[in-house]
Amino acid sequence: MCGFVGCKLRRPLNQADINMLRHMRKAIKYRGPDDEGEFFDVEQGLYLGHNRLAIIDLDSRSKQPMKRGNHVIAYNGEIYNYLELKEKLLGVADFQTTGDTEVLLEGWRYEGIRSLAPLDGMFAFALWNGHQLFLVTDWFGEKPLYYFENSEGLYFSSEPGSLIDALQISFEPDEQALSDFLYLGYVRAPKTGFKNLSVLSPASVLQLQSDGTKEISRYWDLPQETGHLPLSRSLIQETKDRLCISLQRRLRSDVPVGLFLSGGVDSSLCAALCKYELGIDLHTYTVSFPDGHDESVAASAIASHLKLSHTIIPSQNDDAGGIKILADLFGIPNDNMTALAIYQMCAAAKKNLTIAITGLGGDEIFYGYNRYEHFYKNRMFYWLANHAKFVLKGLSYILPGQQSSLIKDLSQGDRDWQFLRIKNGAAFDLYKKIIPPKGHFIEKFIPFFEATREFDIQNSLPQSFIPSVDRGSMRASVEVRTPFLNRDLYEFIRTLRQSDLIAGGKKFLARTILQEYLPLNLLTEGKQGFVYPAKRHISSDDILHSALAKLHQGFSRSVIEDICTDTSNAQNTLLMLRLSLLTYFTTHFHSHQKIAA
Repeated sequence: MCGFVGCKLRRPLNQADINMLRHMRKAIKYRGPDDEGEFFDVEQGLYLGHNRLAIIDLDSRSKQPMKRGNHVIAYNGEIYNYLELKEKLLGVADFQTTGDTEVLLEGWRYEGIRSLAPLDGMFAFALWNGHQLFLVTDWFGEKPLYYFENSEGLYFSSEPGSLIDALQISFEPDEQALSDFLYLGYVRAPKTGFKNLSVLSPASVLQLQSDGTKEISRYWDLPQETGHLPLSRSLIQETKDRLCISLQRRLRSDVPVGLFLSGGVDSSLCAALCKYELGIDLHTYTVSFPDGHDESVAASAIASHLKLSHTIIPSQNDDAGGIKILADLFGIPNDNMTALAIYQMCAAAKKNLTIAITGLGGDEIFYGYNRYEHFYKNRMFYWLANHAKFVLKGLSYILPGQQSSLIKDLSQGDRDWQFLRIKNGAAFDLYKKIIPPKGHFIEKFIPFFEATREFDIQNSLPQSFIPSVDRGSMRASVEVRTPFLNRDLYEFIRTLRQSDLIAGGKKFLARTILQEYLPLNLLTEGKQGFVYPAKRHISSDDILHSALAKLHQGFSRSVIEDICTDTSNAQNTLLMLRLSLLTYFTTHFHSHQKIAA
């Protein structure tokens, strides 16, 4: 786990370029405090800079950028099945290290882009083969990679902030980006809200020729066809077996490993499988929020039942400058305050571990969110909504109470509107007064509950939840590993009849497995992750004394001022948080002008 920066210019490098890129590398030193290195080719206009967090093969021989022949790599992540891959490469490569970086590099030298297919891991890397640059991201977007283009060429980094600061990139969101952020809390890839600054989507390869010609392609897509295998005892066992393989690989390390236990199903399942199937007792950690949704009591009870050592980390009340802290962690607009909780927990646990196992991705893989259950239970109404709106309008007058209200909602708007209404609750009507939703959200040709899950895997997971964990953990120099984000496991789950996974309730499959290890009274509904209390950082002053006038794409100042009069309402709090972040980025980055490298 590391961080890297670099560039490929259309002209030779000069000393000012190298100095700037070194400054960019030092700006994200926390991602890799154990070692550093650089490689540059002045005539080719190429620079690669790397900060290393040593996890596997702690020897300096595994430092980066790593060069073999005319290939050079700067890499952030872990290839968990590197030992198995190395065995297959022994006949064609002469390995000089015991780490995964060399396996990744030699695999590419041998097979090129085809070497990505068997990888089980999280990764983002930049690879130069002497005349082409490749920027590559993993299956689910676990490891970030941002790039910026101007007339000089292409610059890239593991975090957007180093690019924004060094190149003085201006914050100029278009209406699509603003609409995304208000309705979703993040800007959908490849946009970031900053001019000419993009994020490379999951499972993507950006190929850049020496002349500056660029091509972006995907090497893997989410399976399009949903499977129809009915859930059976043998398939439940196979799910557990595949998850155990994923866990076992993610426990490979030359440094200490712990587990972040939120009290929910996903992290509890990881802890139970480690204990009873793999025979490994991991120390568990939970962060406590006395003024928010506190999972520490439930997590402690689960750890006690599993006979695991457990530590509760009290949340620090860091309300001063909270918006600035959140903006600094992400570098771009993102309202996921879980990043602050993850950072606090990682900073406190750092003295005991360098790697933490989490349940991230379990909600998406196993249908864990309330909206999935809602769309499944009301699937008949949503089907009708897309085929007979005039019938629905008639039904709304004769059905009683709650059903009538649901029918009225369904008879208005398309799938996108229906999805956003459920996702944002009553706040949806507030957002519409500020700016309408723009762009396609939900796939129209598969069941609504599946389409919603697909949207989350392709958008919310890589653009909100994963970055919150990555930024929070890496700011404290801790690597987080996610057993549920395993391509083999996900593709297997896709072969099952999807309705079986939700018909028995949220996370039915995961809960069924977990019941082998935990009693039902510890598997209560309503468990959440590390939910940070957003109200700590919200006040009406954040909005009313702002530069919102610069955000002139349809925002209604009068509507915003009306909302700010009631700060006790949860939906208003969320809206104010998002507007506060937009205000911060507008105020601090709107007037920046790009500078030549």
